[in-house]
Amino acid sequence: MGLNPNSSADAALDPDDDGMTNYQEYLAGTNHLDANSNLKFEQISVGANVTLTFLGASNKTYSVLYKNALTAASWTKLTDVSAAITNGLKTVLDSMGGNPTRFYRLVTPALLP
Repeated sequence: MGLNPNSSADAALDPDDDGMTNYQEYLAGTNHLDANSNLKFEQISVGANVTLTFLGASNKTYSVLYKNALTAASWTKLTDVSAAITNGLKTVLDSMGGNPTRFYRLVTPALLP
C-alpha cells in the first residue's frame, strides 16, 4: 500500500496494524507496511555495564532515556546518538551509576538539551 502524496490523511493510517501511524513510522525510519519493523532495542546485555543495541536508520538521531523506577515522574537522558549516512546497529553503554535497576526508552529524533 503506497502513500498518497496528495492526502495528508495517510499520516494517521496504520496499514500494518502495529499501533504506529504512518507519520510515526516515518519519523522512526521504520517500514509502515511491516508490523515487525519497530523502533526498539534489539538486545540489552547486562555485565559490568549495560549494553543497549538497536538498529538505527540513516539520517536519524536518537536519544536513549532511562528511569530508575517505573513510578518516577520523568525520563532522564542517558545519551544522544548522532545520525549516520547508512542504516546500522548502534550501541550505547550505561555504567548505571551504581543503580541495580533501570528502565530504558529509545526515541527519535534526539531530544533537545
